[in-house]
Amino acid sequence: AGTLEVRRFHGTVDAPLLICWAHFCVAFVDTFATKPWPLFDRPSADDALAELLAAQEAATAAELMALMGAERISPATAEYLMNDALGGW
Repeated sequence: AGTLEVRRFHGTVDAPLLICWAHFCVAFVDTFATKPWPLFDRPSADDALAELLAAQEAATAAELMALMGAERISPATAEYLMNDALGGW
């Protein structure tokens, strides 16, 4: 609970969902492609994994959408994914 796992997309004929998913994928890569990876600076792999686990457990889909920002993912796409695709998660 409290994590968001992104997997390859299943087949669909739901055009709005597919468009939103494509928009999300581009926004996700655009947002995080240039962000530093501070976990690589930890003293050990165990320290990095513990920190990653804690971050994953605390993460929310709303936080992810906020990190991507309205300049990368439209509020309409974020709302659609949060409410329809994720069931309001």
